[in-house]
Amino acid sequence: MIFTLIFELFLGAVIGLGVWLISLGVRGKKVLKASRSELSVSIQSKKPNHNFRNIILGSAIGVGIWLFTGIFVAGLVVGIGIVLFRGKLGSKRSTHKITEKSESIASWTEMLHSVFLAGGGIEKAIISSAAIAPEPIREEVRALAKDIETSPIADALYRFGVAMAHPASDKIVAALALSVVKGAHDIVELLRSQAESIRADSRVILELEEGRARHRTSALIVMSVTLTVATALYFFEKGYLSPYKEFPGYFVLFVVGVGFLGGFGLLIQMGKINEPSRHFELKEGIS
Repeated sequence: MIFTLIFELFLGAVIGLGVWLISLGVRGKKVLKASRSELSVSIQSKKPNHNFRNIILGSAIGVGIWLFTGIFVAGLVVGIGIVLFRGKLGSKRSTHKITEKSESIASWTEMLHSVFLAGGGIEKAIISSAAIAPEPIREEVRALAKDIETSPIADALYRFGVAMAHPASDKIVAALALSVVKGAHDIVELLRSQAESIRADSRVILELEEGRARHRTSALIVMSVTLTVATALYFFEKGYLSPYKEFPGYFVLFVVGVGFLGGFGLLIQMGKINEPSRHFELKEGIS
């Protein structure tokens, strides 16, 4: 009796926490404070927040499973899983977006290196590269080319670095700014080495993604097999699932579900590839 009461209190607390989180999502409030890197990424990308959609979808599917099967914990676990993990398992597309900009910056750096090697200056290198810069950064490079025609190069480079907001461009901006302000004589070799370093970083990210893709595939197979078996048992052998409609079955199913959710959380954390962190942040004009 005491055990039953404790579990009911715990389950009530979980449900209460879920209702509270849903209310925060509806009002657009955040529980945890976003880090500076997460905030900068969200501002740059300006993508819609899918958390509210996940809450609605998870709640609808969870309630539907509960009403259809009569097993409350099954609907609860599935609903929580959708809210927490929908769209977060990762894919090659997300990795491609991370590496695409790095590769574009490396290609643009090699363009500048070629012009410098031929004896051209910074202004000539930037203006000549604007028309053929890689597509992901072409708009920013063209804006830089126009900016240096009316502003000091150092200030234009500063604004370019702010617009790019990428660690690879930070290094290139720093190298070009030093060559303008301090008269660096090894700018040609520096640009070549920076381009090689940027490409090496992209290769490392792609290699990591290949290894993590195998783990994601394994997780999807396990999830698919589990759902298929559970669905088959419900339609063809309902008596096997009848114990899960009582309190002891609730407890067992809840523990198993928490184990599944915890495993998926660890898998997503292991497979997460974040955008590279900035080496430094440009807060004031270069002088």
